[in-house]
Amino acid sequence: MYNWIKILGDRHAGFILCLIVVLNLIAGSLVMNSHPELYPSFFHLDLNYFFHPVRGEHVWLYALLLTFTLFGINLLACIIDSVIRLLNNKAGRLRASAALLFHVALVTTMIAHLVEGFYGSTQRLPITAQGVELPELGRVQGESLKNIYYSDNSLKDTEVALSFSKPGGQRISKDI
Repeated sequence: MYNWIKILGDRHAGFILCLIVVLNLIAGSLVMNSHPELYPSFFHLDLNYFFHPVRGEHVWLYALLLTFTLFGINLLACIIDSVIRLLNNKAGRLRASAALLFHVALVTTMIAHLVEGFYGSTQRLPITAQGVELPELGRVQGESLKNIYYSDNSLKDTEVALSFSKPGGQRISKDI
């Protein structure tokens, strides 16, 4: 079993998979730039868009997801290997712990991006001065909007005052 973990968690394979991920991203960028009519403006990073319908122009993303899956398997094997080495070694625990934390952070980031890509909402609901009903929040109204500019008149920040009227009659104001 440990031999399989060593094979799947090979550092050289992980490096090669990283290179393939970069090549897939480059290919995707080139495809998206050469076919702008396929992608809506201010594209919402909604991965479901690439599967409804499945198109030949999206092969780069399918290859990217496959490569990321293989890279994820490689990282999980590296995590298991790091835990085993951490438990077996009495000396050099700092290096093994750092590798373990790096791999866990990378896997967590990859899973978060995947979940957000498939299950995150891309719905946009404008909040106006008249207000809008939001589930679990009640009625939300924009009370004020203030743009803050740099000295060259470029936008620096935006401040919004929102008021929330909960179904129970509770009213809360927040500045964002």
